[in-house]
Amino acid sequence: MVYLKKLTIQGFKSFGSRRISIEVGKGLVVVTGPNGGGKSNILDAIRFALGELSAHNLRVGRMAELVHDDPSTNWARVSITLDNSDGALPIDSSDVTISRRISRSGESEYYVNGRQVSRNELLTMLSMANLKPSGFNIVPQGSVVEIAEKSGAELRKMLEEVAGISDYEKRKAEAEEQLAIAEKNLAIARASAKEVKARVKQLEKERNQAHRRRLVEEFLNGIRGLRLERSLENLRRELEEVDRRLLSIEEEISDLEAERKELGARKALLEKRLESEKAGLNELESRLSDLDLRRKAAESRASELRVKISTLKERIERIRKEKSYLISLRESLGKRLRELETVREKLKEDEASLGMRLEEAREAERSALEKLKSLERRYHDLRSRVEAERRELREKRLRLESELAGRKARIRELEEKLRRAVDYSSSLLESERRKYLELSRILEKLKLASEKESRIDAALKSSEERLRICEERVRRVEELERGLTSLLERIASTGALEPDQGFDRIPEVLREAGVEGVKGLLRDALDADDRTLGLIESMSGGWLESLVVEDLGTALKLARTFSKLGLKIKIIPLDVASKAGAKPRLRGISFRGRWAEKVLGYLLRDARFSNRLKLPESGKIVFDGVIIHSDLRLETAPPDEKLLRKLISRE
Repeated sequence: MVYLKKLTIQGFKSFGSRRISIEVGKGLVVVTGPNGGGKSNILDAIRFALGELSAHNLRVGRMAELVHDDPSTNWARVSITLDNSDGALPIDSSDVTISRRISRSGESEYYVNGRQVSRNELLTMLSMANLKPSGFNIVPQGSVVEIAEKSGAELRKMLEEVAGISDYEKRKAEAEEQLAIAEKNLAIARASAKEVKARVKQLEKERNQAHRRRLVEEFLNGIRGLRLERSLENLRRELEEVDRRLLSIEEEISDLEAERKELGARKALLEKRLESEKAGLNELESRLSDLDLRRKAAESRASELRVKISTLKERIERIRKEKSYLISLRESLGKRLRELETVREKLKEDEASLGMRLEEAREAERSALEKLKSLERRYHDLRSRVEAERRELREKRLRLESELAGRKARIRELEEKLRRAVDYSSSLLESERRKYLELSRILEKLKLASEKESRIDAALKSSEERLRICEERVRRVEELERGLTSLLERIASTGALEPDQGFDRIPEVLREAGVEGVKGLLRDALDADDRTLGLIESMSGGWLESLVVEDLGTALKLARTFSKLGLKIKIIPLDVASKAGAKPRLRGISFRGRWAEKVLGYLLRDARFSNRLKLPESGKIVFDGVIIHSDLRLETAPPDEKLLRKLISRE
């Protein structure tokens, strides 16, 4: 137990510039002197050296007033030497000297064994021995009455502060707060894991789309052999046909001379068409740029995901550090528990000491009784003495009896205090055990949280592996798309996909090339009279010539391929049209497939056909060859004669 050995004061309050040292030993030390002699200043000096910052507690108006009034004195210094033989203070020395020096400006300097330290370092060191500048190590004037008037709850709180339990309560609160932070970080990690799972689901969806694209890979692998040979054979036959056509053309050269003027007119028409094709090419280039931007956005998303994974790893590392801190805190509480066991043993020793003192008091009682009997004998023997001596003996007897009764009461009081101290020590020890068990449960929770973090880390690694596999599959699909584009370019070189052919052979060519999911041209799947076909062609805005495929992925793949070939064609994905769930509100039409009905309903979902004039509330209405919009815009709807001729000739 730490106790004060020596106090040195210089220039502090009523003490002048001359250095004054006071040697203090173990046990009870009493300082006496007249009023105003500076007795209370000694206690103030001790509190000052321990780091007190309140001028009110040091009984001055401001800290600069602690310096002696002598003008030649510009600073005050107080040093206390503490006995540290039991090692309560974390310093490898049996004596610890703490000094504090203050100037008239109010600035203080702290020293421990001659080494300058900060106030926080000093307070941390003193707290190891349960020493505080404003604690109950020093009880100033007026505090005794204040303590006596405290309630039971306030006294219990004061005893906990004296025993150092309040510090453990604060540390427990800090540990619980850190646990809450750890649980919050764990919740954040779970939320991030959910985001990763959502991303994994998205990647699985993309994997399914890549699975469809894998069909293209199988197609390419299959046609590298037999189908390439068949294509070469077809090209040979077409080359022979071209040779025959060249012979025929040579025979018709004379006839072509007569048609030169007509070709001039057709040349002008073709030049106009070339300008239109250039405009279409610009549009396709713009779409290609948009697709490139989307690819970059996907790459940016992958980078963000990697950053999030890195952030999660950093959070996991912080939680591990917090776990290490709580483990060290548990060890500290275990050490404090052992210290309380030591205190309990000391209380038992004090109990034995009080028993010895009780026996001494009883011995004194017996001695007093014997002395009283002796006085009684002397009283009988000295009866002849004067009455004054008899009164004196009687008073002395009464005084001894009163002293004996007081000692008996004091003994009973000490026995009661000893019993309460033992009970309180037992309850205190039990409370510390409960706190230790609670901390063990907290550490067990942290261990479970760490295991969850490990599982999350494994899931993140698995997600990264899935992401890498998906990226590899996307790369392979892009290579397959390039192969498909090359194949279609070779097919286009035969003239089968020329615009002047009306794209009639496109579905057939795509099926022969092994592309799955191609339904056909929409116009080839409709049966209706001329008037109905004319209405449909007008309301669809030219989409009867569109190519219908199974899904959006196939549509995008073919659109990119046709765009690279310079072909302008409209494509409708059947899965998008099916989600609309619309049916065509038009009679007199039949379909050669359920898919054609879904696609036409999708194209005409906002159109209404009426036999009488009325204003539409939304969408548009077709009445007598005129399209009426909801905002009262009007447009004529003449059918495409060229398309109608094709449909009629097909019939």
